[in-house]
Formats: sequence, C-alpha cells, structure tokens
Amino acid sequence: MTLDGRVQERVEELIRLVGQDHPAVRSSQPMRMTGEAVGQFVETLLRDRSLGEVVGGRALWLVPLIRSPGLVNDVIAILRHRPDLAIAAGNTLGRLAEPSTIIELEQILLDPGLPPEAKAGAAYALGAIGDPRVKGSLVSALRSPGQHPLVLDHVAEALGYLHEQAKDTVDDLCVLLNSESADVRFSALCALGNIDAIEALERAEELIDDNAIGKYGPVGEEAIRVCQGLRRHRQ
Repeated sequence: MTLDGRVQERVEELIRLVGQDHPAVRSSQPMRMTGEAVGQFVETLLRDRSLGEVVGGRALWLVPLIRSPGLVNDVIAILRHRPDLAIAAGNTLGRLAEPSTIIELEQILLDPGLPPEAKAGAAYALGAIGDPRVKGSLVSALRSPGQHPLVLDHVAEALGYLHEQAKDTVDDLCVLLNSESADVRFSALCALGNIDAIEALERAEELIDDNAIGKYGPVGEEAIRVCQGLRRHRQ
C-alpha cells in the first residue's frame, strides 16, 4: 500500500531526525513508503528508549495513519513506562479508539503505582473512545484521595466526552470547580457544559470572575460560555 503525502512527509522528517544510519532506517527501509515498511520503522523507533520526546512524539503521530495492529501494544507500553511520552501515547490511543484497549486503559488509570502522566493519558484515551461503560473507572479515579491535578483534568475532560451518558457525575464534577488547579476547573466547566448539566448553572456562575488561565484560556471566559449554554437549555 502506498502512503499519502502527509505520511511520506512525516516519515522523511523522522529519517532526518534519527539519521540514515539509524538501525530503524537501515532495517526497515521506510523510504519505500509502503505501509509495511513504515510500520516496521515506527515500531523500531517506539521500542528504542534512547530516542527522545520529539522523535517519539512524531512516531506516535503516525500510528493511527498506519493502522498496524502490532503497534497498539507498543503505544500502551509507552503509556505505562514513559512519562515524557504518556500524554502523546494517550492521544494516539484516543485517535485509534480501539474498544479492545479499554480494559488495559482502565487498569492503567486506576493503578496507584503509575505516574500521573500515564493515568492522564489513559483517561484521555478512554474519553475519546466514548464507551459509556468506562464511566465507572473515570469516577473512581476522580474520587481517589490525593489524585494528581493532571489526572483530574483529563478525567473531567473524558467525562464530558460521554455527554448525556455522564449525567449522574455532575456532583463529582462540581466538586472539581473548587480545585486549586485552573486546568481542573476549566475541564470541569467544559464537562458540565457538554453534559448539559443545567442543575450546575449556579455553581458555574460562581467562576465567571475567575481570572486564572487554564490550558485553553481564561477560566472565567469558559464559565461565561458554559453558563450561556446552560441557560439556553433551561428555557
């Protein structure tokens, strides 16, 4: 199978980054630009722990475009063992949206021994898959004592992806509106808006004067947007 221009461009970029003499280039010959050759190339790169975040992140970007089943396990291994690439790995798994990964992603999310980056990446992927059966695991992670803000941020976002299926999580999301983290407050607001949680309108209104900057912008501006939407739904 011949690959499209986007993939060819990214593969050529990776070859420039690692060099023509890298074992992944010599053994896989990705310059042939077939799905099999590029799949082998990306697999070798993902398994090379000596390569840094830039190369790893760009290799991960290619995985959903190649759709090689064997690469999924490599991405999950990165999610577990490489905090520097865990969020990118979670994004990749979310783009793949493979229901077969749900159980392992839930295990990662709820494993107290794993770093917050791994759990956050797993939460993002679970939300992107969008299966309502993952709600229980997301809520368990949200309620875990001392949970890291990075994880709470991505769990809230994931619950919002479930839309109406997450109606019964409104109280838990409202608790996050009191978080010290602007990112967590922002994501909780987004989730409440996605869920159409009109019962949370008054709580959301309390954040309209919040001048903190979350990952996507001012918390107060997001509160205004969410409140406007909830008022429309209440009418």
